[in-house]
Amino acid sequence: MESPSEKSFKSRKAPPYRYNPLDEARQEIRLMTLFPGSFIDPILLSIQRKPLTTTQIPSFEALSYAWGNISDRQHVFILKKSKLAAKWKKMTFSSSGWTTLSVTSKLSEALRYIRYKEAPRVLWIDAVCVDQQNLNERGKQVLRMPDIYSLANGVIAWLGPESSSSALAMKTIVNMGSRITVDFEQDNIELTSDAYRSFEHFDESLQLDKEAYRAIRGLLHRSWFERLWILQELYFGRERIHMLCGFERTSWEQFCYAMVYLQSIDASNPDKIGDRLDKVRLTMTYKEGRFRDHLIDLLRTTRYLQCSDPRDKVYALLNLVSEDSWKIQPDFSKPTPEVFQSVIEHSLNEDKSLLLLTDCAVRERTPSMPSWVPDWSIKSQFRETICHNCAFLGSRAYANIINSDVLVTIGIQVTTVHEVMNKFPQEIPGTANELAEFVRKVMLATDGSVPDMTTQSRTESLCRTLCCNIFAEQWHPPRTEYPSFPNLIKQVMNNFEVLIDNLGEPSEVCSLYARCANQMMTGRALAMMANRLFGLVPEGTRLGDIICVVFGCYVPLVLRPDEGSTFSIVGECYVDGVMNGEPLLGELPKNWSLVRRRIPNASLYHTSFLDNNTETIQKEDPRLTGPLPLGWRIKSHDHEALFDWYVNDTTGEDNTIFDPRVNPTALKEQRGVDIREFRLI
Repeated sequence: MESPSEKSFKSRKAPPYRYNPLDEARQEIRLMTLFPGSFIDPILLSIQRKPLTTTQIPSFEALSYAWGNISDRQHVFILKKSKLAAKWKKMTFSSSGWTTLSVTSKLSEALRYIRYKEAPRVLWIDAVCVDQQNLNERGKQVLRMPDIYSLANGVIAWLGPESSSSALAMKTIVNMGSRITVDFEQDNIELTSDAYRSFEHFDESLQLDKEAYRAIRGLLHRSWFERLWILQELYFGRERIHMLCGFERTSWEQFCYAMVYLQSIDASNPDKIGDRLDKVRLTMTYKEGRFRDHLIDLLRTTRYLQCSDPRDKVYALLNLVSEDSWKIQPDFSKPTPEVFQSVIEHSLNEDKSLLLLTDCAVRERTPSMPSWVPDWSIKSQFRETICHNCAFLGSRAYANIINSDVLVTIGIQVTTVHEVMNKFPQEIPGTANELAEFVRKVMLATDGSVPDMTTQSRTESLCRTLCCNIFAEQWHPPRTEYPSFPNLIKQVMNNFEVLIDNLGEPSEVCSLYARCANQMMTGRALAMMANRLFGLVPEGTRLGDIICVVFGCYVPLVLRPDEGSTFSIVGECYVDGVMNGEPLLGELPKNWSLVRRRIPNASLYHTSFLDNNTETIQKEDPRLTGPLPLGWRIKSHDHEALFDWYVNDTTGEDNTIFDPRVNPTALKEQRGVDIREFRLI
């Protein structure tokens, strides 16, 4: 609601503000001066153009905030002559001296909280300092954001106004984060004070009761944490970031420390903070610049984050991508479908990858767009992507685009969908007891359907399928935040009906499994394939859809045959028994496992192979024992411990990580793999 003084000020009918163009040769940006006032006073500003270079750095702070509803707007008042800003104490509020600018109500609210009472404050805020109607300027200013956030004196992360529980949440976070340190590379937590004899003593001092957990959960559900742009703002702002909620504040470092500690005590349990804690962990990787620096990975891992302009799903990530081969430039004159399709084309041409096809879904597509172009403007029906498997190892994409709307590629048809057994709504029951009951019903319904499989092997297959095989042993060393597969199966087979301990509560491994399965099942359906394998497929999957593994895409796809010889993409899927490259190379030798090996001092993981008998780990697939094709050799490079680099001295092919033993010709001639063409529309 507007204050009387603001209504009076508006009644003067100030004209709209008009932006003067920036001087690109001087590397100009705009800065705004927020004039002092009480909370209810009108919001008064001036805007100045200033050069921003490594040698010319004006004093200012940058704001990180969520725009909110772009149609819910209020006016701020801008001084016509910015030169008068220095004389702000003597300013009079005549209508001839001011103009108006429309901003979102969320920004107007933020300005009231961050405004000083008795001194001006110089800020960079995108909605004010960038002419949002000038599409050319918007695109160019996007590329300047690294300079702006890295050269600002400070970055204010505005979480929103005070609520009934926000003060408790912020104070609890400060209490935790100020008394510990975290080594993010080693995931090691240490106490900073000798006042606590142990972490048990520290836990008791925090008094984390239900009210505190509820308050933190409410804070983490604020829209700022769902905003895509915050990733680069955090990365470039780093140690200069302070988080502000109402009038309570904490440093970004203290916040990150507190979140790591909460994860260490299993606070992501649904009865505490829930999976929101896991989502926030992604933003924390940007604290030390530890992120996946490839646009393909960034697009997949940030799918759940939001932005006002759908084109920003791509543009907001460009400053975080290190590879020069990505030539995409922010261009807000291009329609959204064209921007999204250009990403697929660049991925195919520059990286020889079709992994982004896994972001396509039949329920998430604008009708005018081809099924092979992901529509990142639509909220995903899935809570998690299927990203911990490798159905097509070491292969590059072989594809081309014809007539701008048909993607012609090659791959292997693995099987067809025989039966869609259960469809899971967006919010599915996820307790261990409910899941155990579901597993029991499926096992009874499929009893005898696969004569050569024992009850235990069918149970193991179903348990892997429901969580897309996300178990601790899939990483090396095993990650304890995920359930142990051997321990789960042992308990399932010992007590099939309900997995309960003496206190009537689910065991730890079953609770972890229920949480993982709940995340992967959401938006998907359990299916039985024609070859009697279990699969977790998109909710829109139908009888007769085919399961295909496409070259250059390491997750299988559900394809729907159309009239003629074309197909539409239904979405990514998990099919047990084909997720480790079996369609190309057959099953792994006994006692071998495909794992994600941790890279020392990097908190990153790389696909490797573990010999469970000897506990040795290697980069080469044990199924690829033959020599390289004629002319090929392995080239020495800086990351030889992680992957091989192949060159062909005959053809001159270089700069490739793709093993020539898994190219289409080699697979056909040496292994008899049936490779076919797929025309995707």
